[in-house]
Amino acid sequence: MGYVYVEHANYINRKFYGYPATEFKKVLDDLGLKMISGHTVMGRQHWDDTRKDFSDSWKLTVEDAAHSSAAVCGKPFNG
Repeated sequence: MGYVYVEHANYINRKFYGYPATEFKKVLDDLGLKMISGHTVMGRQHWDDTRKDFSDSWKLTVEDAAHSSAAVCGKPFNG
């Protein structure tokens, strides 16, 4: 089809489409694809008001995105 770059739209329980980040990256590598960004769910549970910092679960989301080669990890606008 000629695709080189993809975006994920499924990240649940630290998995992309059922694959842990490093395995998903291997799937993409084997197909000659690069995931440059993706859509994730970001809610109040991802902010720790006590520490005034992102929660550990959000930090793991960003870490997993980085392990899969994504340069951007964002939440789509729900306007």
